[in-house]
Amino acid sequence: MDKILASLLLDLTDLSDKDAEQLVFENYSDLYLDSGTIPRRIGVRKTHDDEECIFTESRFVHAFFFKERYAKDKFSKARGARVKWIGQIIAGAVQGTECWRIPPKGDFRRLAERQSNRLYLLRDESYVVWLEPGKGSRWWFSSAYVAGYGDIRRYCESGTQIWLKK
Repeated sequence: MDKILASLLLDLTDLSDKDAEQLVFENYSDLYLDSGTIPRRIGVRKTHDDEECIFTESRFVHAFFFKERYAKDKFSKARGARVKWIGQIIAGAVQGTECWRIPPKGDFRRLAERQSNRLYLLRDESYVVWLEPGKGSRWWFSSAYVAGYGDIRRYCESGTQIWLKK
């Protein structure tokens, strides 16, 4: 693992899930949320190509929880430990980061109506960050996690690489 990325990991090992969740939420709020009132706080950060990425408090659960039973109901320490990676990766500060345009899934008649999603990929760590299209040149942070090799291959086979940080 890259030394910079290793230094950004949160050590959640000895924390309960509840304490780890609280620590990750505090970091997420400090790093990515600037204004507004609870539960509608938002923050704007820049992507590698100087476009705006909007972070919202409401995406915390989607990004850092996983489906154990019926919904995203279980906090993931593995996702949470990497909370500080997200901003660095989308800003283009991490060597080896790729950015992909991934077309939307679903009803092919509606594909022309929707923009593609943006996938930031750090292949050495199998780490992905998803952004969803907003209006104009804005993006919405969606999720970030360690993905399986098969998942990464599936994501990229329908997409187009638009940038690589060498």
